[in-house]
Amino acid sequence: MGIVTDLLKEVPLSVVLREQIVMLDKEIASLRTENAELKAKVAILETENADLKIANSDLKAEIARIKRPQKKLDAETEQLVQYFFTTGRELTAGDVASALTIDIGTVDYHFDLLFEAGLIMQTRAGSDSGEGMYEITPSGRKYVVENKIMFTP
Repeated sequence: MGIVTDLLKEVPLSVVLREQIVMLDKEIASLRTENAELKAKVAILETENADLKIANSDLKAEIARIKRPQKKLDAETEQLVQYFFTTGRELTAGDVASALTIDIGTVDYHFDLLFEAGLIMQTRAGSDSGEGMYEITPSGRKYVVENKIMFTP
């Protein structure tokens, strides 16, 4: 009888252990699923982080470009930016050349300097039938006012 009693005592314990093993297996499966989901989220966040680092680097470069010290322009180039300031409208290189009696090649040269300095911007590209249109930028207006540039065309 001792063996049978011992076996009977073991049966409920093995049932309880079996139930605990089933619960642990379910918990392990749930944890594996959660771990896989977290790994996927980490991969997405790492990609987003890399993209943000690139964007941050680009923005830092743009800020550095914008904040670069403004060098003083020569008198003729200042005359062109002041003309944009005074007219307050879009102009072509031909408009400026005619108004200031400067040859078109020289105007193009000064446009290049003004464009590079961020003092004018192209608003419409040239086509077969016409020239590109340009206008003064906020930085251009600031340059004229802060440097007290006053010419009479």
